[in-house]
Amino acid sequence: ICFVDADDYIESNFLELFHNEIIKSRPDLIICGVTVISEKKTKRILFYEDDIDVIRQKLLLDEWPHWVCNKCFRRGAFTDFSFIPGKIFEDMYFIGGILNEAKVIKCIKESSYFYNCCNFNSITHNKTANHEYKFIEAKLYIRQTALKNGISDISSLDSAIINLMRNCLLLDLVDGSLDDDKREALKEYLNRQHKFIDGFKDRFWVNRLLRNNDCLCRLYAKYRFRKL
Repeated sequence: ICFVDADDYIESNFLELFHNEIIKSRPDLIICGVTVISEKKTKRILFYEDDIDVIRQKLLLDEWPHWVCNKCFRRGAFTDFSFIPGKIFEDMYFIGGILNEAKVIKCIKESSYFYNCCNFNSITHNKTANHEYKFIEAKLYIRQTALKNGISDISSLDSAIINLMRNCLLLDLVDGSLDDDKREALKEYLNRQHKFIDGFKDRFWVNRLLRNNDCLCRLYAKYRFRKL
């Protein structure tokens, strides 16, 4: 099974590359490279690794993206899995769930999928604090999955989550889209993780965000997200 998003496109040999690898090694999961197209530049990214444990770790630590669109899945290997209805960032939940079931994972040293980031009507371009909160929820699911899979060093993932939470609270000062429960959940998590926050800049803004009605935070948030 392969997926192609409606606003993306593929090379003419996209399916052929997967087919050749299927004939060769009968894998449960195949990963190919991606060309990311944005307003400012086009970037070709290759994902290649032979060791299945390293592949799992890179996906679980979010070092490799959880897109389903640059992957091919053997249907019989994942019969008990499906996308969660109503979830955005559903790729992250799906990939996180199937990794233990994939016994053979292969990578293709070619970029045959084009990921289009220029569609301004897409969900990922509708940036609100509430939207970012849902992304954080997906990241926390990946974090939990990584721990369940025995990955002890998740510091890079924790750092990314803390930065997302900080930015989400800043954005909420501008659009006010978070409800009180979500706002307090983020603050509570940041309080618990406070000793792991590195760097003066991060500590400075987190400290101020944990206060109520901080004027400097509001001014900074309005400046930072002025183009939204």
